This record gives sequence, structure tokens and C-alpha cells, in this order.
Amino acid sequence: MPVLKDKIDDLRLFAGEPILETWYADLTEVLTDIVQEGAVTYEGYIQADLIPIKDLEFKLGKPIRRLKEVHGGYGYFSYSLFVENKRVLKDEDPIHLASLYEYAISQLKSVIISAFDQLKIPPKPILLDVKADYYVTAFTDIFYPDLLVLYSGRTRTKIATEFDSIVYKKWIPSAVAVEVTKAMKDSAIKANTWYEFDFAVNKDDKVNVRVSQAGRVTVAIYNIPEA
Repeated sequence: MPVLKDKIDDLRLFAGEPILETWYADLTEVLTDIVQEGAVTYEGYIQADLIPIKDLEFKLGKPIRRLKEVHGGYGYFSYSLFVENKRVLKDEDPIHLASLYEYAISQLKSVIISAFDQLKIPPKPILLDVKADYYVTAFTDIFYPDLLVLYSGRTRTKIATEFDSIVYKKWIPSAVAVEVTKAMKDSAIKANTWYEFDFAVNKDDKVNVRVSQAGRVTVAIYNIPEA
């Protein structure tokens, strides 16, 4: 069966060659094929897959000839994607998208704090972070990065471990920026038992928690503003 290109070639006439009725029939067939079988209709509607004949060879639009909108379900890109002249980051990029999470959370908390201050509303205890059934190694920080204290007052550490362990509080005062890590209790806490420890802090201090044994812990740290 001849392809469309062959049919178009058959329509070519040489000088002096008469136009027969069959030529009009062939022309009608070619135009019908173009309308019915082409990937894009005359009106611009796509009715079949648009597949380049070469890989990574052709462009869609130019910097001064752009498409106004693109609507679709999914997008898959082998290399880079730019939005507003900025490269969209991927998980494998030097800056991991997840690394922006802490910054975004801190900015959001700052907005909330500012709103409370302006409205003169005493803020409720704020959960700085929580780890549930989280495996830790001995004498290492449970939270990363260290948790920033939003209000002067206290932090309350609520903790339960699957093992007997000494609980340590890591404190970095904002005034001197020197790490101080000491035991919260002079004896080990018992396994599978809830404990709470309050600790006086100032705004912009940083805190963290460590335990003396490796295993699973559940721990939450709250910032309780001073009255």
C-alpha cells in the first residue's frame, strides 16, 4: 500500500501532460488522508501522537515566540526545567528539595509569631518538632538541624524510649553560641515510660536531645512562652 508521500508524488504532472478525472480522484484521496490521518487537523486539533523523527533535535517555540499556556497531565524531562529563568531543582541536584523544608517551616513560624505579637495574643505552646518511634544511635542529636527557640520561656521535652537511658539536653545559648550538653536527670529513665523535662530558654537559643543508648525513641519538644 502506497504511503502518503508516494501518493503526492503520483500527483505531479509534467509539461503537456493532460489532467484526467482519475487525477482529481487521487487528489481527493490525498486530501482526505491528510485530514483524517494526519496528527494535526487543519483546525489545529491533535488527533494522534506527535513524535519527532529524531531524538533531541527539534524545538517547540523560541524565546521571542512562546506558547501562552501549556496544559497537561504529566511532564517528563531528561535534563533541566526552568521557571522564571530559574532552574527547578530535583532530588539528585546539589541542593535537595527536602533541605528547603526547615527554612520554609522557620519562615512560616516567624510569620505566625509576628501576627500574635501585633494582635497582642498570648501564643500557646508551640511544637518545635517530634520524632515518633525513631531509631537513634547513642550520644547523637535526635533532631537535625538543632531546633530554634521561638519565644523566651521554656522548652518542654516529652520523651519515651524502648530502653533504660540517660537523657541529655543540648543547649546553644544565642548570647554566646557555645554548645552545652548535660544530663536532664541524674539517673536513667525507665524503658517504655513517659517523662517530661522543662528547661529555661531565651528566644533564638537552639536545643536538641541525645540519649546514652542506641534504639528507638519517641520525643517531642515544645516551646512554652513566658507569661
